[in-house]
Amino acid sequence: MRNLVMHFTNGDNKTFTFTDAAGNPLEIGMRIASDISDPPTTGTGVSSTFSKLVASNTVAIGESGICSIEFKNPVSFVRMKMTYIRATLSAANLNTTASAYSVNFGQFCDQPGVVDYCINPRFPIWETFTFSAGVNPDIFNGRVIDETGKRIGVIFSGGLSGSTVFAGGGNNNSQWSLALPPFAQPFDILQLSDTVPASGQTTFSWTFDETVRNPGLYATALTGTLSFYKADGVTPLPFVLRGLPDGDDGRQLDANTYYAPGAQGAVFQFIGETTAIVLKVASANPGTAPAFPFAPRASVFLGCNGMATTSSNTLNTDTDGDGVSDLGDKCPDTPAGAVVGSDGCPLPTDLSIAKSASVTQITPGVPFNYTITVTNTGAEANNVKASDIIPAGLTINSSAASDSGVVTTNSQTVEALWAIVPAGGVRTLTINVTKP
Repeated sequence: MRNLVMHFTNGDNKTFTFTDAAGNPLEIGMRIASDISDPPTTGTGVSSTFSKLVASNTVAIGESGICSIEFKNPVSFVRMKMTYIRATLSAANLNTTASAYSVNFGQFCDQPGVVDYCINPRFPIWETFTFSAGVNPDIFNGRVIDETGKRIGVIFSGGLSGSTVFAGGGNNNSQWSLALPPFAQPFDILQLSDTVPASGQTTFSWTFDETVRNPGLYATALTGTLSFYKADGVTPLPFVLRGLPDGDDGRQLDANTYYAPGAQGAVFQFIGETTAIVLKVASANPGTAPAFPFAPRASVFLGCNGMATTSSNTLNTDTDGDGVSDLGDKCPDTPAGAVVGSDGCPLPTDLSIAKSASVTQITPGVPFNYTITVTNTGAEANNVKASDIIPAGLTINSSAASDSGVVTTNSQTVEALWAIVPAGGVRTLTINVTKP
């Protein structure tokens, strides 16, 4: 995973050190810090707001410290070691077994020429709404502009109160300050309102008038278990967390489910194509917890590669570096160096073999070479063998394979084995022979 970030709130007076599966340091960088002063080295107080890199793979965070770090290189495994900064603890707390801190993962956009963490999301302008209390869910009609300037219609439906549409303007930017930069344009958010039963779910939906790719959802004051689905309400709609605008106890439970114990906020970036975002809200403890009011402020957005599928790709982001834009890449995690087709997926292995001789006429007693050449014009190939049967009447003097190939000879048959022949690779087997 590239551009992996971790957001900490309430670091609990610890250092956090990161290594890979083999114990090698994972270099990190500080994206956001609440206070970059040095961690205290003396004293007994347990409350401080510091958050600072103290080594290339270590960050120190105070009890009330807040920061976001980014792993500088792609990672597939992260081990985090936590160590108390004992100088900040009183004697009574030195042997404590309690540990209270919050960590969330996410990804920053990786877009050329964009200096902030994510291109400014485009929120919809909610134009008209109707209210039919007790008969039909409220319906709000809006339009949202994607990264290319295309206008896309969006309809919100759910248990919305009749007149609670809030024009955000620039007033809500501060809610994003922990995880994302302020936005450059005003946006409107909706005040959702319904009661979630102890058993069952309450459903809200945002429906687009065409298929969109990677839409997002901004929400504050969330409570309960939130599950996201595509338009059919059954197919899970996976997401990654882009930020935590308020609160620090919410967490992602699985690919499409988020848990908010109460009054939490989050920025969801959905993955893939969809015509709708369906949100089903349930009690955190179905069947046992009492009914509770669900009244967050929320709105969908486009940005961070969120756009209509009919729009052109103006940013041309290529996450895996295979030369195919992410918007058209059906294999976005292609290994580096792989030969890919126009769809971004590795081409199949395509091996060819040829044989040549160093002479055109054999002279008795004069050695000459046969050369076997293997060429790979497709994807990387493993455990490639090439063999040749030397005609009777010729004596094999020696044989050798290029690129650490292993050669075996059995009577008049010579074989070479290569563990790997990379895409575009060429391997040779040279056999020196003589006619007596």
